[in-house]
Amino acid sequence: MKKNLIFISLTILVLILSTTVSASSGRVKNNNNLKKHTIYDFNPYQFQGEIADVSETSGTISVSGMVIDIVTDIELKNTKLTTLLLDTKKRQQPVSFFKKGQTVEIVAFKFPNGAYVGSTIRLISKPNAEAKQEKKLQ
Repeated sequence: MKKNLIFISLTILVLILSTTVSASSGRVKNNNNLKKHTIYDFNPYQFQGEIADVSETSGTISVSGMVIDIVTDIELKNTKLTTLLLDTKKRQQPVSFFKKGQTVEIVAFKFPNGAYVGSTIRLISKPNAEAKQEKKLQ
């Protein structure tokens, strides 16, 4: 529990300090209602799962039956929220880096409209075929 709280706290700190734009906004848009809330007003979720779908046009990643919005500069009270998209070495990547079948770790917040907004999406492993192909290239 303490480890998860530290991870979530560090993720929020990185989001506050981050200036890199990682993707366009998904279904969640800036509005005055969100500006009334801090990040602590939303329920955090942390889980791992396999990517079922990646949609750059809608700004979403589907994992374990949940659609996660990828956002850039969503304004909340006292901060902005931007989804960090990270590889296994915790380097920022574009949404196009993520593919169906990859295993990712998600930290997300459930917003009042029911949308799950990604705080961090981090690659844990690649599908076996992709991992074998990468080894051959090295």
